[in-house]
Amino acid sequence: MGSKPAFSPRLVIIDGNDKGKIIPLISGTAVIGRSKGNILVQDPRVSRSHVALHYDDRVQKLTFTDLKSLNGTLVNDEPKESGDLHDGDKLKIGDTVFDCQILPPEDNQSESSFAAILKKSKIHKEPKLVPLENLVADSHEWEARDREPTSDVDRRFLTNKIRSVYLGVPSTIRTITLLLLIAVGLLVYIRASRVGSGIERDLASVRSLQQLGRTADAISKAEEMRRRYPSNGQVHLLLGDLYAAEKKDEQALAEYHSVHEQNPPLPLSHVRLMKLFITAGLVTEAQEEVKHIDQLIKEGNKDKEVVVEAAKLFLEFSDLKLPIENALGLAKLLEEEVAPTEAVGYKLEAFVYVQKNQIGDAVKALEKARQYAPEDEWILENLTIGRLANKDVGGAFEIVKNWLEHKPDSTRALLLMAYFKLNEKNSSEALSYLHKILQNASKNPKDPYYPEALHLVGQVYLQQKQSESARKFFEASCKLGFERSCPLAMHDPSSNPPQSNQKQNDLPKP
Repeated sequence: MGSKPAFSPRLVIIDGNDKGKIIPLISGTAVIGRSKGNILVQDPRVSRSHVALHYDDRVQKLTFTDLKSLNGTLVNDEPKESGDLHDGDKLKIGDTVFDCQILPPEDNQSESSFAAILKKSKIHKEPKLVPLENLVADSHEWEARDREPTSDVDRRFLTNKIRSVYLGVPSTIRTITLLLLIAVGLLVYIRASRVGSGIERDLASVRSLQQLGRTADAISKAEEMRRRYPSNGQVHLLLGDLYAAEKKDEQALAEYHSVHEQNPPLPLSHVRLMKLFITAGLVTEAQEEVKHIDQLIKEGNKDKEVVVEAAKLFLEFSDLKLPIENALGLAKLLEEEVAPTEAVGYKLEAFVYVQKNQIGDAVKALEKARQYAPEDEWILENLTIGRLANKDVGGAFEIVKNWLEHKPDSTRALLLMAYFKLNEKNSSEALSYLHKILQNASKNPKDPYYPEALHLVGQVYLQQKQSESARKFFEASCKLGFERSCPLAMHDPSSNPPQSNQKQNDLPKP
């Protein structure tokens, strides 16, 4: 009697910025947090390391422990510090709500989970080993075939027979036959070309629908294409991208796996899987794809889309680890061969040099990057910080000044300029830049620099002895997850002002 397959529990985010994300749990401990842990969520009200989960697959038991988080942990809307999580419980941290799905559904369709699809995946399976005796038997069979006698007389007779039949046909008929064969070949070629151009035309149509914001129509058309071209890797790849954009991780994963099953598979699927895994908090699986991409590059793969997208992911997600020398080699490949007129190679080079604490070399790489992308805010921000690290305050100030001339509403540039003014002890001008950020927040309340701007406004009011006003801004900043504001938010304004972890006039550090 066959054993029942084990069910891997999962958490499904049903509310919050990551709504729709599916997180499989395996036996052991995992930490959920905003920036530290195995599972990362995009929620400013979640602490860096918020809650620890432990699952024991022997008894199918899931427990949790709050890691002294700022905003606490709720289970079914009740605040708790630790305890058991049962099937159907709702775990809430910050504004993110997880649905605990621990027991398998009645119809045992656990294959729909992220973990089940991974289990079925052919990507990381070991190759099937053929018994040695089978190989020996096969070799004997081929040796026997090689020893079969062939008659040179029979072969010459057959060749002469064909030649005599061919020469016996009138030359006109031979010419017509040859032309017919050529015509058939051309028809086959044209038909194949039309099919190819038809796929390209349909792919372009799907991309146009996506750009117009008609995602549902794009998915519908791509699914219809999948039925018509089931073995086309580009179709599966595009459909996977559409699913991923809609946070339909399971469907996206299935499509990317279909690309892997093509012969040969498309290398770009490794990049897509790497991004899908890292955004889902599956760091180990993402790191496996990093190894595949690293190996492809070592083998001489210089596909621009693969190399450029991989480099951008390394810059975006610090959890993706590539050996320093390999990352530097990737940067040089981009600069010299794959994308010599783009900034991405120099950005990656600067990133590597910062990790090696070679700030001077990082600044040089960023200067080169700025030549190709003068308005890239990542470059401008890191170049500013790099110059500050080299004690070139004047050069850093000029970068931010020019930055604001071209992008007057850039919150990061406004925040950096506020720091400069505070460093000059010019509180009134600093407040003018900070108030612009607060005004912009009405259009984009999730701006990542908004909480820090609130904190700086509180610092200015605190310096001006307006303690009650300062505390209001610290409270607002703390609620949005800016942890340096939290001790100040809880301070009694009638007593002496507390010392912040960062001096009021400090410039940002690299």
